[in-house]
Amino acid sequence: MSFVSDIVAPIIQTVFYIFFFGGLCFFSVRYFRKKNPNFFLFIKYKIFRKKWDEKAVKWCINCINKGYTYNEIEKLLLVGSYPLKKTKERLYVFKNVQRKLQKGGNNQNEQFRQGNPEHEIKEIPSKKS
Repeated sequence: MSFVSDIVAPIIQTVFYIFFFGGLCFFSVRYFRKKNPNFFLFIKYKIFRKKWDEKAVKWCINCINKGYTYNEIEKLLLVGSYPLKKTKERLYVFKNVQRKLQKGGNNQNEQFRQGNPEHEIKEIPSKKS
């Protein structure tokens, strides 16, 4: 009886606690990511101050000038076989560029930063009204 109470019971308790807290952490992160899908992009661009891709910013400004909406841009990127992770990042940049242009955009402390693209995307087709 001492073998069971001294060795087996603590092992079973340890395994139970590991699975319980591991599952709790897993589902907490999953819930948080579902509620805040752009949280990691926020950290990347706002907290770590990673530079925006200059070509992406120009592309976003061209889309705004041609009258594209967020949903049309998403459709254009997804149909154009652009990678899903990069599509989400490009849409995040598009939303921020659009927000800054609507404010007036000429703040001295905020500027569009230059960077290198990982993927090239096709030119924006003209919007047919």
